[in-house]
Amino acid sequence: SDSARLTAVIPPVSDQLSATIRRYALRKESLPSLVELGALSPAAAGFLWAVMQTGLSILISGPPGAGKTSLLSAMMAAAPPTHCLRCCEEVRELLVPIVHGSYYEARAASLDGVGEISLRDLVKIVLAMRPDRIVVGEVRGSEAFELTRAVNAGCGFACTVHANSAPYALNAIVNAALMAGENDGEPIVRRVFSSSIDFVIHLDRDSLPQPGSNGLRRQVMEIMAVVPAMRDDFSSDPLFAREAIGRPLDWTGSFPPEQTTNIINRSLPDGLDLKAILEGRVSPS
Repeated sequence: SDSARLTAVIPPVSDQLSATIRRYALRKESLPSLVELGALSPAAAGFLWAVMQTGLSILISGPPGAGKTSLLSAMMAAAPPTHCLRCCEEVRELLVPIVHGSYYEARAASLDGVGEISLRDLVKIVLAMRPDRIVVGEVRGSEAFELTRAVNAGCGFACTVHANSAPYALNAIVNAALMAGENDGEPIVRRVFSSSIDFVIHLDRDSLPQPGSNGLRRQVMEIMAVVPAMRDDFSSDPLFAREAIGRPLDWTGSFPPEQTTNIINRSLPDGLDLKAILEGRVSPS
């Protein structure tokens, strides 16, 4: 099934009718299907599968149309059925069967200005519902501040944000949280996110369709581990990197921080370990 988002602007705001229809094909993506499409390498897909067996927090970034929602869907599908997923979106785009948890969609105010349920409201509500992971389809504003509360609630989160690089994505989510207008200053928000975000996955796409292709190529360009910092800022270490669209997505040889690696290894089935997955010796996804 498909859905679409219509955005229209009429005079006098615009000089003429201006409308954009963004069509979403609600496909049941999986990490193996993204490997077949060339978006991921087998080792990177195995690594993301391993991460989804834990409660670690993930930020997915990229420009519009880069495949962020598709990757988030595939990662949600890789979560164990025992994990409670609470998924919040302004407009429903994700289509993943959830055994334990549910979907929540924001509601605009009525014509008389009442009844609004914002994305921030939804995140605040689901924090009280004992989730293992909060999923936010797209973070653009004050709902990011509520994710800082997820740290105190002891649950992980996964969300997408518009950004041009993995490092900039971290700044983007901090700026979004500051839009909440709370008393917490930027250094405090940075400190919270630097200690709570474990991985950033950055995607990109071709600017134009390639000859002989059915459309744009959408690929993961980098998977980055956020590592403990000595100051109120972000430090990171790339785990997988792709030089350019169409080039291989290679493991850099780095591992996540020791504590994070131990969390992943404890969550894996007997006989699996993160080193074997990163080296491509096994493909559990």
